[in-house]
Amino acid sequence: RVTLLRALINGDLESKFFISIVTLMVEIVMSRDLTSNVHAVAQKLTTHMSRGKLEWETLHWWQLQDATPLFIAAIFAHPPLVRWLLKHGADRSIPCYLGHTALELCGEHSDNLISIEDCRRLLKESPKIPDSPSSIEAQCHISTEHVFRHVQVAEENEVGILRLVDKRVPHTLHKCVLNLRWSTPLSNGSMIQKYEVRYRVHVLGDKSTVRGWRTQTTTHSRLRDAQGITIEGLQLDTCFDVSLRAQNAAGRGEWSAIEQITTPPHPKGENTPEITT
Repeated sequence: RVTLLRALINGDLESKFFISIVTLMVEIVMSRDLTSNVHAVAQKLTTHMSRGKLEWETLHWWQLQDATPLFIAAIFAHPPLVRWLLKHGADRSIPCYLGHTALELCGEHSDNLISIEDCRRLLKESPKIPDSPSSIEAQCHISTEHVFRHVQVAEENEVGILRLVDKRVPHTLHKCVLNLRWSTPLSNGSMIQKYEVRYRVHVLGDKSTVRGWRTQTTTHSRLRDAQGITIEGLQLDTCFDVSLRAQNAAGRGEWSAIEQITTPPHPKGENTPEITT
């Protein structure tokens, strides 16, 4: 935390150092007290830091006692850091020192008027729709359930009269379960709220006349860098087109490139291994 705080205060604009800041953020927020960079970018960094540590880093320590990374980068006016934080989900409306937001105290401890103006412009910009999800991974497996079906069969009674009798017949149900995972996309100024996945049976040739997309939604997790959803009931031994998009307060993002996923074949008595596509 101290290393990250120092980087946010100093805001070295050299590209190599900026990359190291990003790397530090990912490493530090993956520690025990913070579970992911997606979660930590929008949370307060200094709440649990001692007064002594803050005093050692800056004369303006009292303004950083309950500050988010965005608030720190803004009051010291470092546009590249402000831009990176906003694109990765930082919340510009979180109140920090005396209830002030990052915009209200932007440039408080900077004499660079150009940097201050750049930061103000970034903080005033309306959020944009999120990027499309990428790095989509799929795992298909078959779940098996043993059930009894009730059927009616004709049987003769003691006097030779046919009648319908209810019988329970054992039956095995095979269900395809598809687990999708993808990397959290850039939220572009507003935290992602949910994801929508659409899927349909893949058809060769002209896709313009193909109908029948089915959709399913899942909420965004701020505690994980990778997101996921489970889809059940897909037809076995079938190729599906799958695509995803994210949604934030600015609206729905673009659909991701269509991925083709083939479900496993119907088992023939033996155990079917897990298949990764």
